[in-house]
Amino acid sequence: RAMQEQLRTDGVVDRDVQLQVVSGNGWDQALDDAEWEDGEILALGTSPRGDVARVFLGSRGTKILRVSPVPVVVLPG
Repeated sequence: RAMQEQLRTDGVVDRDVQLQVVSGNGWDQALDDAEWEDGEILALGTSPRGDVARVFLGSRGTKILRVSPVPVVVLPG
């Protein structure tokens, strides 16, 4: 929520942008449990850890990117 407030303060997003945090027994269940609506996106942070093939996006992030039911925005970690 702090990041959302900072983005609002910086003028990146307005008050219409909402934050939804979901959890589950794994990332796939969390994606399934989210109540997605038209026009929504998923913001995903990168992880600099891992081998060279995964410097920009971790293994879980790569899987999420492939199966997400909504567009994904990747943010630097």
